[in-house]
Amino acid sequence: MIGKVRWKFIWMSVSAMAVCTAVIIAAINLVNYYYLNSELEKVISETSLNQGELPEYWKNHVGRKNEKFQVAASQYENQYFSVWIYEDGDKQVVDLKHINNVTEEEAIDLANKALELNKEKGRIGNYKYAVFSENDNLKIVTIFNCESHFYNIYSLRWISVSIGLVGLLCVFLFVVLMSGKAVKPLIESDKKQKRFITDAGHELKTPLTVIATNMDILAMDIGNNEWVENTQKQVTTMRKLVNHLVSLSRMEEEEVVLDMQRFNLSHAVTDTTASFAAVAEFEGKTFCYEVEPDIFINGNEGAIRQLVAILCDNAIKYCVDEGDIRLNLRSKGKKAVLDISNRCDVEMDSKSMNCFFDRFYRADESRSRENGKTSYGLGLSIGKSIVEKHHGQISVQQREGGRIGFTVII
Repeated sequence: MIGKVRWKFIWMSVSAMAVCTAVIIAAINLVNYYYLNSELEKVISETSLNQGELPEYWKNHVGRKNEKFQVAASQYENQYFSVWIYEDGDKQVVDLKHINNVTEEEAIDLANKALELNKEKGRIGNYKYAVFSENDNLKIVTIFNCESHFYNIYSLRWISVSIGLVGLLCVFLFVVLMSGKAVKPLIESDKKQKRFITDAGHELKTPLTVIATNMDILAMDIGNNEWVENTQKQVTTMRKLVNHLVSLSRMEEEEVVLDMQRFNLSHAVTDTTASFAAVAEFEGKTFCYEVEPDIFINGNEGAIRQLVAILCDNAIKYCVDEGDIRLNLRSKGKKAVLDISNRCDVEMDSKSMNCFFDRFYRADESRSRENGKTSYGLGLSIGKSIVEKHHGQISVQQREGGRIGFTVII
């Protein structure tokens, strides 16, 4: 229990940190992209309007307002070219004096692709372009090689993501280390609580046995007596409650290891279910069970029988009058699936069903002691602990026809 709470806290902490880190990384990259892209777009626009020539005035402009533009322009001073394309297409003039790694054929091909896109500005691979119409007969296509621009953007992206992942790993290791120390008092408190329940259970058994023996002797002396009978019933109830508490406490102890052996699950389920079928018939209810033969599993047969008994007792107890209980055992791959359901006159919501396996929870208080029945709200908690000891799964569902069902996969 404490271990699950600890790991839930760890994952919640790391998840929250991951979300914050992702937001920060995204913000940094978006701001960086906007800053670099806006300055580049300004340089491209100014160059395009200047008939494909980077304006000379950027070198002479001073002041903080022009500082960003000057930095961006200086980066692309030797990274652009221009193509003059006349309307008839017969004449094309290429200016490659500001770039060294592009041929005339490549420049004309990029310019034609830019015109085919029919946009004033755009991107072609690692190039960005702007189209300026000098007049109806002439279009000037200015193209910048932005490889370094995109490289800077991608580099910051990968560096920030890498740093974020390393940071998350460090946070995860730190939280794991510190959470162990944080839950240590809870672990010790939980151990003391379980030890107290176990010790108290053993201590209560002796006085309960004495009271029960005295009541039996008194009943033999004075015969039938209402007060004696009530006392005997309460002693029986107390014995069951103590046994349930001790059983649950032992089952939840992590150091307790059940003796696992291969046994015939089909035989154990059939044998346990048969006695409950008679109880259901006595109460006017129908108990139908279908068990696939010869299903073998590795587990503790005694604990599995207790699990089946808990589920059958719970189904009979909360089944409507003259209702039916259905139990099915089948194999699914290497697993065994036990399913039991009953008709229930109480509508359950998901919140209530999530509490079914909590200690002392009773779905319908009014039915807990109906017709002399006694419910402590511990049975399903014990059942869940048994399933977990077998590394299985148990779940509850609200089904059609007013039925509620439990499914165990072991």
